[in-house]
Amino acid sequence: MGASKAIDWDSNGWVGQQRMVFLCIPIRTAVFFFSAGSTLLALLLFQWRYAVEKDRRPFVGGYAEESRVMIDILELSALIWGALGCAGALYLKGSWLRVFYYYQALRLIAWFVTFAFDVPELLSCELGRDDPHGFVTRFGHNEAMLSLAAAGLCDDERSFFFTLSPLTLAFFLRGFFATQSLLAEIEEVPRYLLNVPKETASGSFYSKSSGTRSAAAERFAEAGLPVPAEIAGYPGYPQVATPLMAAPGAMQSFGGTGGPPMMLQNMASRTFM
Repeated sequence: MGASKAIDWDSNGWVGQQRMVFLCIPIRTAVFFFSAGSTLLALLLFQWRYAVEKDRRPFVGGYAEESRVMIDILELSALIWGALGCAGALYLKGSWLRVFYYYQALRLIAWFVTFAFDVPELLSCELGRDDPHGFVTRFGHNEAMLSLAAAGLCDDERSFFFTLSPLTLAFFLRGFFATQSLLAEIEEVPRYLLNVPKETASGSFYSKSSGTRSAAAERFAEAGLPVPAEIAGYPGYPQVATPLMAAPGAMQSFGGTGGPPMMLQNMASRTFM
C-alpha cells in the first residue's frame, strides 16, 4: 500500500482550498454548530434557569445581578437568532447569517460589560463573609455572592472565573470570526461580474431586409437606373433623378424598350404586384 497523501495545512487555517476552523472543522459546519449551541443553551436556560445560571458563572460571568439579567436576556433571545444562524449556514442564506452575526457581536460587547460588573464583586467576595451588611450596602443584595462567601469558596471561584472566562471568550471570538468569514464567502461577487461592459449594441451587425420597396428603390438608384412607378410611389421614396434619366435617349442606349431598364421594371412589377 502506498503512503497516504499528507494534508496541506496552512498557517491561516486553510486545508487545500477550504477554510477550516480549529484546523479540522469546515467553516460552514463550524458556524452551524456555533449557532446550534446558542439555541441549545437558550433552551436549557428556559427549562432549568437556576441550575444553568450557577454552572455558567465561571465561564461567562453573571455574579452581579446586572450582569446576570443581561446575560439571561441575550441567551434567551438566542432561541431565535441561533435558529436563524443554523438555517443560514444550512441553506447559505446571507441575510439569516447576518442576523446571527449581529447577535454574536452584541454578545461579545456584553461580555466586557459583564467583566465590569463581576470583577469588583469577585475581588470583594470575602467582604460578604466578614461584613455582609457592608457588602450589601456597596453592591446590593446578591444571594449568589453571599452564598459563595459564607461557604468560603471565594478563592476557588475567582480562580475558575479568571481561568475559564478568557478561554470561553476566545472560543466565542473564533465563532464570531468564522461567521464573518462565511458571510464574506457567500456575499462575495465573482470577479468576472465586476467588469461587465455597460454599453449598448454598437450596430456593427445591423441588418435590413432586401425585400422591401425602399431597398429595391435604393438598388435602382445605386445602379443609376430610373425607379419604377410601383416603387417610386411608396411614401417617403419619391422618384430619384439619376444621370441616366437625364441623358437624352438613355433608354434607347440599351437597345430600345426591351433593354435592361425595362427588364428591371418588369421584375419589380412582378415582385410588388
